[in-house]
Amino acid sequence: MVLLGLTYAIIEEAFVTQSLFNPNYLGLRLLDYGYIDSLGISIWWTLLS
Repeated sequence: MVLLGLTYAIIEEAFVTQSLFNPNYLGLRLLDYGYIDSLGISIWWTLLS
């Protein structure tokens, strides 16, 4: 059940709202803090979304 929840969350953020890989989503500047070079995303946005 946890795996399905994580899969849904990743799909929703990456494809539905398109905020996972968009650094300037809604002008929030998501990559300013907690940026991970190897993933190309911010860890805080990934964990809190």
